Amino acid sequence: MTSSLPTFLLWFALLPVCIIQAQSDESRWAIHYTTNILTSPMPASHSASVPNNGDFGGFSVMGEYDFAEKWAAELGYFLTEVNYNRQVRTMEGLQCGVKRYFLNERIFFQPYLSVRGQVNWRRRFEQVGERMNDSYIVEHRYRNPLISFAPGVGADIYLFSSVALTIRYDFMMGIDSRTTIEGRTQDNPSFYYHDKGVYHQLGLGVKVTFPFHFSEQDGESLLYLLLDMLFWN
Repeated sequence: MTSSLPTFLLWFALLPVCIIQAQSDESRWAIHYTTNILTSPMPASHSASVPNNGDFGGFSVMGEYDFAEKWAAELGYFLTEVNYNRQVRTMEGLQCGVKRYFLNERIFFQPYLSVRGQVNWRRRFEQVGERMNDSYIVEHRYRNPLISFAPGVGADIYLFSSVALTIRYDFMMGIDSRTTIEGRTQDNPSFYYHDKGVYHQLGLGVKVTFPFHFSEQDGESLLYLLLDMLFWN
C-alpha cells in the first residue's frame, strides 16, 4: 500500500481543481470510490479438490467526465486482491474507460454499459513453495497481466441530487496472465488448479458529482432518512 500513497495525494490535489473547473463552465464531473465485494477467478482446469477460494479485496478511486450526451470517460487508480486460499495475487495500477448511460439524467436510477482497460505495475511473475509438513508441498505460481480489459455493466442510484450509491460488475480479462496451484506428496500430485487471469468482479461504492447541488427535496430526503434511523434504533 506504500506505493499507492502518491496516487492518493495526487487525487486530493486535483480534486479542488476539478471542482473549480466544473463550476466555472458547468461541465459535469464526478469522483467515485468503489470497494470490491466479490473478486472470483474462473478456473480453466482443476482437479476434484480445488484449492481456490476467490475472495473479495481491493478498491478503486476514479474520476469521471461527461464528454457527450449520455457518454462519460473515467480515469483513476485500482488495487485488486484475488485470494487463492493461503496465497493472494495482487494487482495495482491505473485504469481508464468509457461509459454509456441510457436514461434521462433527471431519473434517479442510471444504468450503464462500460469498457475499461487497466495497466498493472505490480510484479508480473512469482513462484511460492509452501511446505505444509514433511511430505506435503504446495506450489503457487502466477503471472500478473501488464494490461487487462473488461466489459462491464452497472448503475448509479441517486439518493440526493449529487450523491449516488453505485453498483458495478466487470468481466476482467488479463492478457498473458495465469495462476497455477499444485499440491503433491512425495512428488505425487494430489490436486491442481489453473486459470488464465479471467475473473468476475463486483463492486459497491459512492459517487459525488459536480457542480455540487443540494436542493430542498434533498433536505427532506435527508430528514426522512435520519428519522428512519432513529425509529429503527
